[in-house]
Amino acid sequence: MPSSSDLKQIKEALRELRTSSPRSVLADLVDEKIRAIESPHPVPHFHSPATPARWIGH
Repeated sequence: MPSSSDLKQIKEALRELRTSSPRSVLADLVDEKIRAIESPHPVPHFHSPATPARWIGH
């Protein structure tokens, strides 16, 4: 969990990124993460295991 000063710096960097690149996917992801951190009821994030592709060649 980031400290309040770290979170403030991240939000400032996010504002700068939005200014230079308003449709940034990275900014969207950071914004979503900030909302999750600040939420009174954070939703747990479950990672689904990646299934490796298997080559079945002929």
